[in-house]
Amino acid sequence: MRGRSPEKVAVQAVVSSSYQLPGVQEQCYGVDMNIAIVTKPVPLSLDAAGVLRVGGTHVSLDSVLAAFHDGATPEEIVQQYDVLSLADVYAVISYYLEHQQDIDAYLAARRTQRAQLRQEIETRHTPHGIRQRLLARRKPA
Repeated sequence: MRGRSPEKVAVQAVVSSSYQLPGVQEQCYGVDMNIAIVTKPVPLSLDAAGVLRVGGTHVSLDSVLAAFHDGATPEEIVQQYDVLSLADVYAVISYYLEHQQDIDAYLAARRTQRAQLRQEIETRHTPHGIRQRLLARRKPA
């Protein structure tokens, strides 16, 4: 998967197939167990801006992984972003751990995009002297 663009990584995450293995018939402690093993797709989707979102929410993968890298547990991440389900956070972290190189490349590309956007905004609207400009706009009372 080396050299793939973030968009291709995202598509792979969204399109990963869901399949069901035939039911497993086992006996556990003398009780018949019928267990179906089901794999769910990774709960990531790519929005119009090219940002990976988690579990059909507006929470970005970047935000979840930043919290994870800061030492937050999945339970703590769900407390920070209460629109996320615990299962989705675990699934996304698991996907990240399995595809760390690709996701790290995506995150690096996102950091570059953010830096470029910040530079463009600061070039158009210089932050220096903003307090004075805002105070000058204020009408005397």
